[in-house]
Amino acid sequence: MSTTSKQKKKKWQWRRAVSVKRLCLNLCFASLLLLSLFFTHEINIFLKFQYDYSNFSTSTYEVHFVDVGQGDAVLIRFSNGKTMLVDSGDESAKANLTNYIDNVFFRNSKNIFNYVVLTHGDSDHMGNMAHIINNYTVETFYAPMQTEGTSKYLALTQELKNKHNENEIQLAYNIAGVEIVEGNEKVTWLSPVKETYENTNDFSPIMLVELIACKILLTGDATSLTGEIEACNFFIDRIDIDILKLGHHGSNTSTSMLFLETFTPEIAVISCALHNRYNHPSAGTLERLAEYDQMYNKNLSNYFSTAEKGNIIFHINTNGNLTTSFLDNVNNYTFISWIYIALPASALLLTVAFIPMKINRTEWKKLQTKKRKTSKN
Repeated sequence: MSTTSKQKKKKWQWRRAVSVKRLCLNLCFASLLLLSLFFTHEINIFLKFQYDYSNFSTSTYEVHFVDVGQGDAVLIRFSNGKTMLVDSGDESAKANLTNYIDNVFFRNSKNIFNYVVLTHGDSDHMGNMAHIINNYTVETFYAPMQTEGTSKYLALTQELKNKHNENEIQLAYNIAGVEIVEGNEKVTWLSPVKETYENTNDFSPIMLVELIACKILLTGDATSLTGEIEACNFFIDRIDIDILKLGHHGSNTSTSMLFLETFTPEIAVISCALHNRYNHPSAGTLERLAEYDQMYNKNLSNYFSTAEKGNIIFHINTNGNLTTSFLDNVNNYTFISWIYIALPASALLLTVAFIPMKINRTEWKKLQTKKRKTSKN
């Protein structure tokens, strides 16, 4: 056998040995990646690709208090799948809000809001409403009776009227006595009772959300002097509620003792930013919560705050049992699935594994030189 033939044979043997090793290694990695698909849920949670949705059962109602900083945004899903948005936070929180809506709230459903409610025209409540009505399907929009406000608020009201005239959105208004009924679930507007107020916060409706055995009171920025009194006068008898969203982010202008005694809440939620310039929740409000706890043996002082907990989610099953979960910062999640990484990576490894190994003359000489040096040592 000639020297050239021997070299070619050695090359071929070397290529075959390397190819077999590469094939085994790539098959091993591809097998592990494919095997990991059986643990996609656990991997998604561990790598923060997705949030742990284990509490999000199809048989539970969901109420989400979204962390939009110093503002309000509440999402509700009824048992029949219909959805409601109450307020939309400040415009600076648009990325957080839309990320949450798209990847958490609408994770397995169409981007349709059956009901949208704007409590009043302050920027920390209406800041993203224009984006909502232009980027999501909105069936019915409940607007405040407020006719004056910032240029952005007036532009929004005009756009809503235009969409209503074009039959894109059904437009309704916040007024005491309005009801939404979805099977055994109901939302009732307890205030406002008038069409005009001097204080824009008094346009905020106080809404009673009844989800089977669970009652939730949403308050917007309603004040103790007006909206809360109107809500207290709506019912003849006292109404015991489970969850109260404190009015005006825990400001001292809301959540009076009369209001607490009328509705006797079990759980308090405060939507505000951490270290906000308004010092919400106020010391006066927290003192009233502590006093109420002592008088009625409640536990409102251990309130849930979006400033501390992030996104707060209440799950209510059909028996009325209530559980709570928290989602810290929605932007910490990429909201992709391990499947979209594991499958392409496996396909690539398998493809590369069966590509024949090649070596050119220069590389072969380098290998031979290296081999000789190794044998001498």
